[in-house]
Amino acid sequence: MHKIFILAVCTYFITVMTRFYLFFLLIFIALGANAQYNWEIGGGINATNYLGDIGGGIESGKNSIADLKMSETKLGITAFTRYRLDRRFSLGAFLTYGRISGADSLSENPSRRGRNLSFRNDLYELALRLDINLYTNYDVGRKGYYNPDFRLYAFGGIAGTYSSPKANYQGEWHKLQELNTENLFKQYSKIILAVPVGLGFYFTYDRVNRFGFEAQYSFTFNDYLDDVSTIYADQSKLPNDLSRALANRRGEVDDDDLPHPNNYTEGNKRGNPDNYDSYMFLRVTYSRVLRGKSGYYKRGQYNFLHRKSRKKRKSRAKF
Repeated sequence: MHKIFILAVCTYFITVMTRFYLFFLLIFIALGANAQYNWEIGGGINATNYLGDIGGGIESGKNSIADLKMSETKLGITAFTRYRLDRRFSLGAFLTYGRISGADSLSENPSRRGRNLSFRNDLYELALRLDINLYTNYDVGRKGYYNPDFRLYAFGGIAGTYSSPKANYQGEWHKLQELNTENLFKQYSKIILAVPVGLGFYFTYDRVNRFGFEAQYSFTFNDYLDDVSTIYADQSKLPNDLSRALANRRGEVDDDDLPHPNNYTEGNKRGNPDNYDSYMFLRVTYSRVLRGKSGYYKRGQYNFLHRKSRKKRKSRAKF
């Protein structure tokens, strides 16, 4: 019954977020139809990584860039729409897929290698955000053609992210949330709240072709992107044999230099509940700026773009 309730809540949340996204998309389209070159639609490729309890450097987890494992970087994709409110602010909706993963076997810390946990998680983030223009150069080449232009911006927003960590056991991937490996009284949700922030820039060529790059860091209010947070549970209280096998994997490592298996039993530290997990995207983007009906660029900064010389019309006398 509890699982059915969680599934119903998750389904409802996804439905609401999808309708919210479509609502904003329709608003952007309506605005773009009446505002020339203010609305764009595009996509991109992103590199994805995370900071959490699994993997990390030689010291204890610090939830900082020092714990980042570059070898665990994965690729993902992004689709987005963005509407320029004015010269300084833009409003955007971004849908991003990215895989995160981690393995204690890659850590230099003996305690983590002895813990021997690993995971992967396919994240789906739907974000609404505000971009703030920090710097603009309308004439990058300083040749008077106003092509290309350059913008540097910062952004922040709010996101709903679908998260479902999995672990590989005997050649198969298993969803960890339903196994309840830490014997939680209330299982963590697969839908989490995140706050994406970051910096980006783009170049615009011929008014409509926009190439950009972004660095995004997403703070979450969840410590279970990797299914690890608190202490080792009483094995007898876990739901099944698979849950017990994935809750404690010290027995799979035979190395006398690692901490004794007794350090990984009931009541001992399994993760760090003091820090929430987080993830990040590095994006390379392309977008198409759509034409509208207004004459904004006839009045503004692109007066010299693609200027064509006009030939004088010859007239002849008619008799």
